[in-house]
Amino acid sequence: MFPAFQKTRMLTPVPGERHTDSTVRVFLFCFAVFGVFGLGQALASVALQLIAPDAGAAVSMLVSLFSTMFTVAGVLVWCLCFERRTMTTLGFIRRGAVLDYLVGVVLGVLLIGASLGACVATGAATVTVADPAPSWGMLALFLVGFLIQGLSEEMLCRSHLMVSLSRKRPLWFCAVGNALFFSLLHIANPGVTVIALLNIFLFGLFASILILRRGSIWMAAAIHSLWNFAQGNLFGIPVSGLTGTPSPLRTEMPAETTLQALINGGSFGLEGGLAVTVVLAVAIFVVLLVPTKKSEVVVDVATDTGADTDSQAAETSGDTTAAECMQDGTDADSSLPTEEPVQISAREQEILTANKWLYHKLIATPGLEGEFTFDGHFIRWDRPSPGVVDPPYLIISLHHCKLGNDYMAITDWHPEDEGGVEELYAFLCEAGRPGHVLVARKTGPVFVGPRDVYEADESLKNRMMITYFFG
Repeated sequence: MFPAFQKTRMLTPVPGERHTDSTVRVFLFCFAVFGVFGLGQALASVALQLIAPDAGAAVSMLVSLFSTMFTVAGVLVWCLCFERRTMTTLGFIRRGAVLDYLVGVVLGVLLIGASLGACVATGAATVTVADPAPSWGMLALFLVGFLIQGLSEEMLCRSHLMVSLSRKRPLWFCAVGNALFFSLLHIANPGVTVIALLNIFLFGLFASILILRRGSIWMAAAIHSLWNFAQGNLFGIPVSGLTGTPSPLRTEMPAETTLQALINGGSFGLEGGLAVTVVLAVAIFVVLLVPTKKSEVVVDVATDTGADTDSQAAETSGDTTAAECMQDGTDADSSLPTEEPVQISAREQEILTANKWLYHKLIATPGLEGEFTFDGHFIRWDRPSPGVVDPPYLIISLHHCKLGNDYMAITDWHPEDEGGVEELYAFLCEAGRPGHVLVARKTGPVFVGPRDVYEADESLKNRMMITYFFG
């Protein structure tokens, strides 16, 4: 009934990554990071009492929210410096980040709004306008604080805990395990109940499934932050039992009957009521129906993917010349080195096809002196007369970045980009002529032509560019 979960770049280990094989140690680290946050929060509270002993509940709440920066810092330092992971494995995917976050902002408000709407419809809550209204500056500070707080908990529970567990455990265990841990973090909150812990667990499960589907943290972090902000600073409801948030609206949640308290959550806030239970159950069902984001899926393919796959990928990218090259026999796969299967994303598979096509075009081009080799990822162009020409060889790739004194990489040149591999091919053929110059940025060639033209153009002499002179 539900699409299967697929492995994404976020869940794919990077070369040189270090992680513990012990599930218990992974959980203990998360508790330790949360302890560091608690210590930082306590120190900040003490400092606040010394500096401003008459500070109100709103200021104390702000201090608590901004203290979650300690959690963000702890996760980043541990994952990047000690585990040698990348920002990608933490879920910080650049592609589609803004759209994902904006959608999450809307969904966060809608989900908690639907919960409040259910309470109002059943008579378990009433909403009025607050008097006096809070200042816009105070609301802005709380918004920033909740943006940090929501991100910090997603990073600790999902970016670190769930991904770390996925190295040795099945995904269902990772999702359930980190959701349970997330729930336990709130066990000491004021007014906590069994239903409240259940709802927090369900929210953690929802966020985990959403991240597994999207392959990034952005949407889940935005939903988390705006869910909390809308509760406290829009509707005037306790956030997980915590009060002191100014808001333009005031929500009264009577507990005259047991049923009302069960629906609205009582002193813990909406998160302690059955209205949120129903909304989160529906949200989990819906997100389970959504397939994994295609651009983030990692598939197991051999370095040499075969003519049929290459042709299909080339046609998908709109590069018919590449497709013909794969079908007419010029793709002499037997001449290429074979390697063990590797894990690459669907987009990288298209890039591999384009690189292979470019390789065969280059070796078939008369006048390009030197030797071309292709290892499945990079094209190496060994120039003739080593020590005479500059540089002696080039490393060419349409996607991977490997820059150094002897390397050139044309990065992020997608077959669907304007010009695509045809333009790059023309640049390389032109650059191969004696007495010519190739100037490149990381994003691709900038100039190719005679050296005297290059010398006359001062705009090309920029440290941000990489220049190659051909003998």
